[in-house]
Amino acid sequence: MHKTSFWVFILIWVLAACSRESEQPPEHVGQVQATWKLICVGDGYTAGVGVEPHEAYPAQLSAMLSGKGTSVKVVNAAIKGESVADFGERMDWLLQQRFDAMLLVYDMEQMGDTSAAEGRWEDWAGVLERIKAVQSHATIWIGTDKPQPWKDMLNAWPEGRGAKIRVVDLSLSRAGMWSEDGRYPSKKGHAVLARRLAGIFSPLLSSD
Repeated sequence: MHKTSFWVFILIWVLAACSRESEQPPEHVGQVQATWKLICVGDGYTAGVGVEPHEAYPAQLSAMLSGKGTSVKVVNAAIKGESVADFGERMDWLLQQRFDAMLLVYDMEQMGDTSAAEGRWEDWAGVLERIKAVQSHATIWIGTDKPQPWKDMLNAWPEGRGAKIRVVDLSLSRAGMWSEDGRYPSKKGHAVLARRLAGIFSPLLSSD
């Protein structure tokens, strides 16, 4: 009987020790670095029509930002020929994943035309509102060749007040920066866009 009590005591002591160890946080907790994630959506301008996948500006941007000492992931989810209305129909699956920023670049040949932009504003507003509702922490970037009309429309949009929506100039000069048909950036053009965006996003990473 005495021997049985002894082994019961030992068993209780072992279980208690294991319980205390399980309550201790792993040594690596708190040292895991969160990955800063940018999702790029748009048409062939962003998808990289006419260049290799690693030459498109999202891929080049990823390489540039990854050298800044922060864990970075840049996703190129652009589709050739897609409009912002098309994106509105497929965006829910993208919104299921967490991201820190989303860059939207659509129809660069017409986005600088104020009347054309206003004609599509209902589609844009629906997309922006949906992103805000689901990913309220994320910053939304709108890429355009003429930023001022977009800034004016966003400033006049009541639902946009206080939202983290920014406009970025993605215009390119014609000297060697466009494909032969003039519709998409050339390899050189993508490199210019990547450097420009890296200059915008790098300070954001260092401040986080």
